Order: sequence, then C-alpha cells, then structure tokens
Amino acid sequence: MRVTIIPVDGVVGVDGAFKQVDGLTALFPGVHAIQWDGTAGHIEFTDGSPNVTLADSDVFAEALAAFHAIVPPPPPDPASEKVAVLAQARFVRETVLNRLTGIQVAGADAPTIAAIQAARLSLLNITADAGVVAATDGASTKTAVMAAWRTIAMTLSTAAPAAASVFVGLGM
Repeated sequence: MRVTIIPVDGVVGVDGAFKQVDGLTALFPGVHAIQWDGTAGHIEFTDGSPNVTLADSDVFAEALAAFHAIVPPPPPDPASEKVAVLAQARFVRETVLNRLTGIQVAGADAPTIAAIQAARLSLLNITADAGVVAATDGASTKTAVMAAWRTIAMTLSTAAPAAASVFVGLGM
C-alpha cells in the first residue's frame, strides 16, 4: 500500500486515491509530506531539514484511519437531477417567451407571425418533448432539452430571422 500525506493541503492518498482529511497540520506540524511505499518511507519537512526515514507505518496510522473513515457521498439521484434541469429549462423558456411577446409583429407577414406562434407553442410544450420525457437523469434531460431548443431556434430563424434573436445569450 502506497501512502502520501501532505498536511498543509489536508490530503491523504492511498494507492492513488486521494481524500481531504481535516487536522493533518496539527498531527504533523512542520511536515511537508510523508511518503510510504508499502515497506518503507520518509518524512519531508517544511524547513528544509533532511528527510527522516520511516521503517514502519505507525507514524501515520491516525491519518490513515481518518482516510478510511471518510465515506464518499452517495451518487446523485437521477430523478432529482432531471427535476433540476427541467426547472432551469422552464426558467429559460419563460425568458424566451417574454422576449417573443415583446417582438413587434405589427406589419409582419403571415409566415413570420405563424412562425412566432409555432415557436411559442413549441416552447410551451418543450418539457413534453418525447426526448425530454424519455430522459432518466439530469445529463440526458439536458441533452434532450438542448436538442428541442435547437430545433425551435432553427425553425424560427428560417421562418422569422428577426424573431430568432430571442435565443441569443441564453444557455442551459
């Protein structure tokens, strides 16, 4: 088992896996690092003193115990991630709808007005898009929402280029 301890950074590494561990500077005052290769090791000091050789791991047993006591957080709940992405999508949707509402359609031709109305309807239904509904977690939901946004924006920019500017500066 390889061990690296860097007290000033509050880090303990075991076989390449590193975790933050509190209280290392108090445990090892004046120590820059402790290195252990499984059978031997050394202590490096912050003041430039020569390294001290270690023959056993008792010196850092407490730090090692603290490392092993740290339990990683549970993985995020995919359903909760999806809810968060949908909330963000709804917020952005409302911003775009408000911008579309503010566009002057007086004097616009029928295809432009129809494109704006179609975009509004698509935006209102974006969370019902088949890809969004089928998504199971935050990442796939975001991908599906972004695909739906692009489709709406491209359709609008083709039919009503002036209206497509409502999407500028928005991101998910």
